[in-house]
Amino acid sequence: MYVDEESFQRLDSNGEIIAEPTAGENGETIYKLTDIIGSEPDLGVENLKGSGLIAGETSSAYNDIFTMTIVMGR
Repeated sequence: MYVDEESFQRLDSNGEIIAEPTAGENGETIYKLTDIIGSEPDLGVENLKGSGLIAGETSSAYNDIFTMTIVMGR
C-alpha cells in the first residue's frame, strides 16, 4: 500500500505508520507502507488480520449462499 506525502505527514505525526519514500509516476514522492502501528493496545496488525479473515469468509460465502453488501458513508 502507498500513501501520498500529505497523508504520510498526517499519519506519521501520530507515529502510526512506518514507510519508505519512493518516486511516484509523476515524479512526486509517495510512501510505501512497511509497518502499521496501533495507537492503542490491541489495535494494529491483529486488527488488520481480523479484517482480512472476515473478508476471506465473506468472499467464500458469495459462492455458497445469497449475499448482500450494504455500504454506508458518513
